[in-house]
Amino acid sequence: MNIKRCIFEGVLIFGTAFTLWAGDIAKFNDVSILDNENAYAVGNNGAVMKKTQDKWKEINLAVTPQIKQTEWDFRGICFVDSQTGWIVGNNDEQQGVVLKTKDGGENWTAEFPKVRGKELPFYCINFSNASIGYIGAGNGYVLKTVYGGKKWIPTAKPVPIRMYKSKCKVISLWVERDSPLGDHVWAEVVTEEGKRMVSRSIDGGCSWDIWDPLYDKEFRELFGMTRNNPDWVKPSRVDSSE
Repeated sequence: MNIKRCIFEGVLIFGTAFTLWAGDIAKFNDVSILDNENAYAVGNNGAVMKKTQDKWKEINLAVTPQIKQTEWDFRGICFVDSQTGWIVGNNDEQQGVVLKTKDGGENWTAEFPKVRGKELPFYCINFSNASIGYIGAGNGYVLKTVYGGKKWIPTAKPVPIRMYKSKCKVISLWVERDSPLGDHVWAEVVTEEGKRMVSRSIDGGCSWDIWDPLYDKEFRELFGMTRNNPDWVKPSRVDSSE
């Protein structure tokens, strides 16, 4: 949830992970806030917690087909309304999983999309509405759906062409809420060397602008600088697809 900003339990969340008190301190990777009283948090080893009326409790998901929840690291979660949401993650074999609920988390369906025939881990997910959404994956891939997750297709990669064969990973995505077609989307990428870059697409992933490639600073600082000092940004166009 690096690229997203939210107020969680009265604290501004802006980083790669956060903690909450649930008997023990647990590490979580992402949170989705449904409203003032309801939220979900997901983490490694199948950790899922649900908040209702100011109380957090760990839950086991009812998933079809059945999976062993503790074998999966859940990396991202996104609800678009009180009923419809998705979770993404991967197991030790780096197989990606997408879970979807249509009844507020009571039941989930599991899918295991491949990317160009390969298994890849999934690190984040964000939806514009119940139909249009994006997944950040390994090897620099972004997947897009316009069918509510029934079908996922790769977009152009949000990295320079020279990095198309590298093992970078897309760790965070954010769809601009004032984008009616869900085509304005940001992606944060981590390179093999551990450096970070941020890209933006205004055409649903067909092309990307790279915002100051390979920067070393925390995204919280980048976000503040781009918001307050637009001239600091030095974009370069990326129009190619693999």
